[in-house]
Amino acid sequence: MLRITFPICLLSTCLHLLNGEPSNYEDFEHILYEALRSNNHNVQQFLELISVSSPVSAFILDFFCYPAVEVSQSLKIPTYFFFTSSASTLAFFLNFPEFDKIATDSYGSLKASTSFEIPGLFSVPASHMIEPMLDRGVSYYEFINLAETMPKSDGIIINTFESLEVKAVKGLKQGTCLPGTQIPPVYCIGPLFANRDGGVENNGEERHECLKWLDSQPSRSVVYLGFGSRGVFSKEQIWEITFGLERSGVRFLWTVRAPPGNEKGAKFTPPPDPDLDSILPEGFLERTKNRGHVAKSWVPQIAVLGHESVGGFVSHCGWNSTLEAVNAGVPMVVWSLYAEQRFIKILIVEEIGIALPMDENEDWFVSSSERLRSESSKFWDRRKGM
Repeated sequence: MLRITFPICLLSTCLHLLNGEPSNYEDFEHILYEALRSNNHNVQQFLELISVSSPVSAFILDFFCYPAVEVSQSLKIPTYFFFTSSASTLAFFLNFPEFDKIATDSYGSLKASTSFEIPGLFSVPASHMIEPMLDRGVSYYEFINLAETMPKSDGIIINTFESLEVKAVKGLKQGTCLPGTQIPPVYCIGPLFANRDGGVENNGEERHECLKWLDSQPSRSVVYLGFGSRGVFSKEQIWEITFGLERSGVRFLWTVRAPPGNEKGAKFTPPPDPDLDSILPEGFLERTKNRGHVAKSWVPQIAVLGHESVGGFVSHCGWNSTLEAVNAGVPMVVWSLYAEQRFIKILIVEEIGIALPMDENEDWFVSSSERLRSESSKFWDRRKGM
């Protein structure tokens, strides 16, 4: 058996593979697809090289790497996809070519009442389509090609477990969620978690300061707000969050990222560490210092969710974060931001029933601090009844 570890393809590591400036590309996904496709010749050379001494029994690809399927299949190597989101999302993805036949306009321009049905599962409003597919640009057609390629593989590995998504897993295994198309074998191997927690790094560094703060808080009293590695808000939205937190009176741990920049190409580069004094309302940190802790950019989330003091999670609906919350038994209020997160919101709020929704306006902006107060009140009322 040959074991290969694939590093995460961060944007900063693949920019040198691109032609032209990153700002010439439509979105993050466009850059990823271009960078990965340009690596096909390297993939082929690598597979041919290791095949000399160690026959390759299987080739496992992240779904973004689908262009490499033509390489592995040309070498007659069994090829499997690793799908990092939910089984329901996979069923959703596999139906993209069917949705494409139904709608001729961009999903973003369709009426709010327009929805698309995943056979045997549920309907998805056009507005909740994954972000890169709202407009019919380059990434739209990449996702269509991806959805047509995955069923041609030898199997699909999913980061989920059957008892969490009974209907979706059954639909994939029996093929009822994609009538007329043969779905390859599906393997549920989740939940998978990053091996970096406990709050202490392997080199023995001190525990993260947020964990020390949590140690001093009462059991199940803290709401944790974390919005993923790409979860950034405008300064206006950040202020609305502060108003809600301050008026709610709850204890909180909040991971804050710098607002997106306005300069060319800013959306394709990691944001700098936030200057809390410049992006938070004057006096907010001082007024809430006895019941709140604001962390810059990152916290050890698995350790946070597993801490005795944490009683709730305001999440962006990222699938990894969802699985981490389920594993820790922490209730969620969900606020979807990007990628497939609006779809995940439907799944975990309406279908599985393990989260409460955050109500946004048509622009996905939570415009009133009263809404944050209201969701906080509903959440703690629910907690008291558990």
